[in-house]
Amino acid sequence: MTSSANASLILALNPLTTALLASIFVEEKFTRNLGLGILLGFAGVVLVVFSKSPDGTIEFSLIGDVIMLLAMLTYVIGGLLIKKLLETPIPTLVVTAYSTLIGGILLNLGTLVSFGPSVYGQIHLSTTAVLVLLLSAWGATALGTLGWNDGIKQLGANRTAMFLNGMPFASMFGGVVFLNEKIAGIHILALILTTLGIVIGSIPKKKVILLESYKI
Repeated sequence: MTSSANASLILALNPLTTALLASIFVEEKFTRNLGLGILLGFAGVVLVVFSKSPDGTIEFSLIGDVIMLLAMLTYVIGGLLIKKLLETPIPTLVVTAYSTLIGGILLNLGTLVSFGPSVYGQIHLSTTAVLVLLLSAWGATALGTLGWNDGIKQLGANRTAMFLNGMPFASMFGGVVFLNEKIAGIHILALILTTLGIVIGSIPKKKVILLESYKI
């Protein structure tokens, strides 16, 4: 219902949204470096998105964009809830296991309500498709979510969200490797901006104070 360009731009608002909500609800401070990192990261994502647009413009799709915005907000709120939950003695692995299990159950209930139980019998997957599904489930979903939740525990929700700006470049790298796409100068500039944004936005406050004291 929307374009990949619109989706990328909306998802690029995740770090800013996370930082603002985290400063309100989980008492994570919105620092100057975090704001500068978010700005640089967003600028990098914008360059990548507009470089992929044939005429350099973005078309808006009301329903699709609203769905993406709600999905982004849901993701942010989930990260904040995980942050609060991981402040308890519950291990990250247990939190991830339960959240993944509950998510799987709810997705299957949605499938049954939408399509009925007969849909499961209509699925015929090749060996390659099964391997892709297993890799997605074990790698991206299980291990990826586990690492992400541990990052939230160690760094906080706002600094962890900075790394989402690297997703367009992961897609760009995949395009080069698997689809023979070319990297232009604008992509290098965008990568530099995003990398600087992640580095600057991820510097802990104590380290910033020490660096400033050293300069003095």
